[in-house]
This record gives sequence, C-alpha cells and structure tokens, in this order.
Amino acid sequence: MVELDGQVENIEGLTNFFEAPYIHKRNDTYYMTYAAGYPSRTEYATSKSITGPWTYRGVINDTLPNSPTNHQAIVNFKGNDYFIYHDAGLPNGGPYRRSVCVDKLEYDENGLIKKVARTKTGVPEIK
Repeated sequence: MVELDGQVENIEGLTNFFEAPYIHKRNDTYYMTYAAGYPSRTEYATSKSITGPWTYRGVINDTLPNSPTNHQAIVNFKGNDYFIYHDAGLPNGGPYRRSVCVDKLEYDENGLIKKVARTKTGVPEIK
C-alpha cells in the first residue's frame, strides 16, 4: 500500500465520478480511472502530478450489458499494460456474481488511453 502524507483533498476534473478511483503512472503522466455514472462505465482523467489538476479525457470502457458496476485496475507486466475489470458473463452471473476479465490496455501516439477492446477470452498466457 502506498499513501500520501497530508490532508484529504477534493479532486477536481473527474467528470461523472461515481466510485472506484484507481491511479497508475505511465512515463510522466498520471492516469486516474474511475467508475462514472450508474450503471457505470470507466472514464479517466490525466495529470502531470498525482495531486492534479486533472484533465478529463473520456470513456475507456463502456457500460457492461450484464453488470451495473464497472470497476477496474491497471497493471504493467513485462512491458504491457493490462486492464482488469469484471463482468457477470459466466453462467449464473449477475450484479453480485462477477467474473474477472483481463484485456490489453493501449495508448495512442499522444499517450491517451484507447477504448478497451473487450474480449471473451482475455489476453494470451504471458510467459
């Protein structure tokens, strides 16, 4: 667990924020992803500082057809970024019976996150 020392601060620039904030850093940019609205989609903002100010950038994961929540994490493993989230796609799935999903996270030439291409199979095994 990593924490910042200091007072709790309000964060500006997170359009449609609902819950589930997650921060990752790539090169010299911080990315704040979060659940937006309800039913949720994943939206994000960027900053050059972990404390902001944040610039809203848009939707990267649309509302899921089978789950009203849309929570995420982003990890870098062996030089690739992965978008980890949940849906309710397995038999008997639902809002409280979720399935973990892993898909590739990609950026455009300006360092902005491309919309996640959701798959049914996830990413290939990484060795």
